[in-house]
Amino acid sequence: MSTGPQNLRNELLIAAVVAFSAFYFLLNGVVRPVKYPHPDFQAYYSTATLLNQGRDPYLEMSKDHTLPHGRYLYSPVFATVLRPLTRLSERTAGHLWSIGILTLCYVGGLAVVHRLMGLKWLSAGSAVLVLVAGTAFPIIVEKRVGNCNSLSLLLISLSCLLSVQKKPFSSGLLLGASLLLKPSGYLLLLFQLLRGRIRFLAGAVTVLVIGFAFTVALYGPAMNISYFSSLIPSRLASGVNASLSNESFPATLVRMFQDNPATRSWCDCPLFVRAADLLLRGFIFILSVYFLILGTRRNVDERLLWGLMILTSLLLVNILWIHHLVLLILPLGAFLSGSILFDRKSRLCVFVAGWALSMLEYGVDSPWATHGLGILLSSGNLWGLILLWGLSLSAIRGSGRSLAAGGAEAKP
Repeated sequence: MSTGPQNLRNELLIAAVVAFSAFYFLLNGVVRPVKYPHPDFQAYYSTATLLNQGRDPYLEMSKDHTLPHGRYLYSPVFATVLRPLTRLSERTAGHLWSIGILTLCYVGGLAVVHRLMGLKWLSAGSAVLVLVAGTAFPIIVEKRVGNCNSLSLLLISLSCLLSVQKKPFSSGLLLGASLLLKPSGYLLLLFQLLRGRIRFLAGAVTVLVIGFAFTVALYGPAMNISYFSSLIPSRLASGVNASLSNESFPATLVRMFQDNPATRSWCDCPLFVRAADLLLRGFIFILSVYFLILGTRRNVDERLLWGLMILTSLLLVNILWIHHLVLLILPLGAFLSGSILFDRKSRLCVFVAGWALSMLEYGVDSPWATHGLGILLSSGNLWGLILLWGLSLSAIRGSGRSLAAGGAEAKP
């Protein structure tokens, strides 16, 4: 008797959650970003303009920061793709990029993740995913600065979908395409190599070779040489960007040590900083690789393994800006699929805490947050990543045990 009214209440609640999420995203991710200058896109636009003028943007960077809006460390393929936007004024092109193109990429990536989860539209799981994506602070920041993580989300999500569908070569093609646009996902290639995904690697290498061959045909080999000559030193730089906006492991530790007079001198010793950084991130890398190989051998859900690869990649970077966390939509979606979060209440609590710390907007203004351990404790995005990373390891371990127990029971 109560099934009808109960279903109606559930449907109304789901509709209300979806409507709120859509309104929040439209207001903060589409309307309000119009007033921001989109500094990252300005660097893209300047680089594409230099290409139109027949100049090498990477050589220009070395001439006392000739580029007016900062350094451009993406591939010449990405700059070539953006060249048509230079037909518009910088302001108009920035609005088109931030409000139009990035929105389409983000919504497209969300749709792919929704399909990966195997959910029906307007179901409870679908509403939770829309709430997570619609209220995500990283996408709002991305729209303000005009970065391209939404495009990476779309390509990497498609790559994951094809991997789940047992199409490794095509999956590799799409990940290779994402690396041509933004090189920050190179660790995903390394993880696939360690998993023995040779056909995947073949697809990624194929598209990378084609992409760089295309730019060689357009601009000659010198520009690609300039690109790698500027990219590699920036990745291997010994210094740490310790600005408050950078919540990576090394930046957070340096800020904590610099605040304490007893440990301030440690930051002046590059050997100490590198050793501490190596030990910390080396532990994360080794443990992640172990669980990836274990999950691959036990045929754990491919979506969980991709989630772990993305979480680990974010934890291992030297610079972690808030807009980089747009990629968390895929791992969060992987957690929402199946019964992972409902097997144990502790997992659901960790998921909610990790999501809130890494994806919601908040600020810590208390004096304790700027001194000593308070610096470490107030790095919410980093702690959110750590919680989700730990949850990923737990989910893979639990799934592996279930599959192993199921296989043992099936034997005669």
